[in-house]
Amino acid sequence: MWTELETKLIKWEKESIRMWTKEMQNQEKKLQGRVDLDREYVSKEFPLLKTEKKAVESRLSKIQELIARTRVLIDDLNEDLCSELSGGRSLAAVGEAIVEEFGKRLKEGYSEGREKLREFLELHYRINKTGSRDLFSLLEEAGTLHYQVDLSGKDKGTPLVYYAPGEFSYVADPGVIYHLEGWWEIRA
Repeated sequence: MWTELETKLIKWEKESIRMWTKEMQNQEKKLQGRVDLDREYVSKEFPLLKTEKKAVESRLSKIQELIARTRVLIDDLNEDLCSELSGGRSLAAVGEAIVEEFGKRLKEGYSEGREKLREFLELHYRINKTGSRDLFSLLEEAGTLHYQVDLSGKDKGTPLVYYAPGEFSYVADPGVIYHLEGWWEIRA
């Protein structure tokens, strides 16, 4: 009886190995077919992707060139406008005059510092209020004048809140008010 059982087990093992091998060969054929299809697809698409990549890189390069040219034109226009408003001086010269008067940092609030800087521009360049406002705006847009918010350690997690004049209320919203704490940086 043991010999018959052993013979059947051996036969069953051989049959299982044969079926498993046949199944694996079938799966390999299917997989090879899929791999061949994938290879064929990649071989067709890869050159197209390379061409598209070159076209995108070319467009990106042209856009970056256009941005650089635009920046140069904007800088030239800013210089021309500054020259017109200040009586022939450049942005750098106006910035240096402000630095001579106030230093690199004007420790005033937003509104007070703005008024002080505009008054200086009016007196120094002998221009009217409209001209000083325009020149101040130009200096601010060009980055020569920059208001820096003073966030002390206790205020770092507090969100900044911007209020129009007359709308401020500590009770309604206890956020940091940008025009109450800070200083003007003069970057010239």
